[in-house]
Amino acid sequence: MKGAKLDLAFDIDDTLMYCIPYLCERANRELHFDPPITPEEFSSWGISTPRTRAVYAYFNDVSFYENQPPIPGSQELVRDMSKWFNLIANSAVRPEFMTPRAKRIMELYPQIPKENIILGARKDIFTPDIILDDGGHNVLTSKAKYPVLMRRPWNRNISGRLTVNNFDDFRKVCETIRLAYSEDNGRYDCICLVGPSGAGKHDIADELTNRRCTIVQSYTTGPNRKHIQVSEAEFDDMSASGQLFEETYFAGIRYGLAWSTINKAFQSDMTPVIVSDICGAMQLKKSFNPLVVYCQDDEAAMMRQVLRKGESEESTISRLISMKAEMQNEQFCDISVSGLTPSEAADMICREIRDIEAA
Repeated sequence: MKGAKLDLAFDIDDTLMYCIPYLCERANRELHFDPPITPEEFSSWGISTPRTRAVYAYFNDVSFYENQPPIPGSQELVRDMSKWFNLIANSAVRPEFMTPRAKRIMELYPQIPKENIILGARKDIFTPDIILDDGGHNVLTSKAKYPVLMRRPWNRNISGRLTVNNFDDFRKVCETIRLAYSEDNGRYDCICLVGPSGAGKHDIADELTNRRCTIVQSYTTGPNRKHIQVSEAEFDDMSASGQLFEETYFAGIRYGLAWSTINKAFQSDMTPVIVSDICGAMQLKKSFNPLVVYCQDDEAAMMRQVLRKGESEESTISRLISMKAEMQNEQFCDISVSGLTPSEAADMICREIRDIEAA
C-alpha cells in the first residue's frame, strides 16, 4: 500500500557484523596460522577444509557473540533505514547463543525494535518486503518480495538474484523500491535491458540502434562477441584503477561498465542503451535515471538460446539454473516487453521514452 512503511529484514553475520573476517583475525592471532587464513578460503558454506574447520570452532565460544564487531557503516545504515522502513533482525544462531546474540544486536543497533529480533535458521518461513543476507541458500529460498544478496566470497556462484557489493548499493536498492510505492521516476535518460539469459536483450538493443539509440558495451572476462573481452588481469587493473562504473559476476564470468564508454554515450545525441543484469540496473540508478526494461521469451526458447551460446558446461548450467530466479526480477523494472518481437519491443520502449519526455 502506497504510503505505508515496508518491512526490511537484516541478516547479521557478514551483513551487519563481521563474522568470517573476525574469526580469521582471531584464529591468526590465537592459533598462529601460517600462512594467515583469509575470508577467501571460505568459498562455500557446508564445504570445509582443515583450516576452515579450525576457524568454525569459534562458533562454540560465547565470547564470539559477545564481542562481534559491526561492519563499518552498518550502524549508520540501520539508523538511516529506520526512517523509512520497519526494521527486523533475522539471524541463524544456535539456541544456547541466542541471548548474547540478541544483546549484541540491541547494543549496536538500537533502532531495531526488541520484538523484531527473530533468531533461528528457518528464514524461509517469514515474509518481509525486503531482506539483506549474505547466505545464498537464504536468498534463494526466501519468501520476501525483494530478497537481496550481499556479495561475499562464499556466494559468488549465485547468479540471477539482486546483488549488492556494499551498503551504498543497498541504500539505492531500498530507495528504488520505496519510491516505486510512492511516486513516479521522472524523465529517463537511458535504457537498461535486463532479463534471463537467452531472452533476446541484445536483439532488442540492436533494434534500438535504428531508433536513434547507441549501445554501451560492457567489458567481460568471458567469450561474448556483444561485449569487449579482456583478461582477468586486465579486468583487475580496470577495477583497481577506478575505471569501472560498476562490476558484477554472472554465471562465473565478470562483467563491468566503464566510465569512459558511459560518458562517451551520454555525450552523443542518441539515447544510451545498456544490456545488464538487475544488479547493474540498480547501480545505474545511483547516478542516472534509466528506463529499466524487463525482457523475457518463451522459457524453452531461452533454454535453447543458452545452449547455443557454446559456453563452458559450468557456465551453461549456471545460466539455466539462474533463469527461474531472474524471472522474479520483473518486479524491479519499469516496463516489460516479454513476448514481443525485437521490433515490437523497440517500438514500445521508444513510445515510453517519448511519453515521459512529452510529459
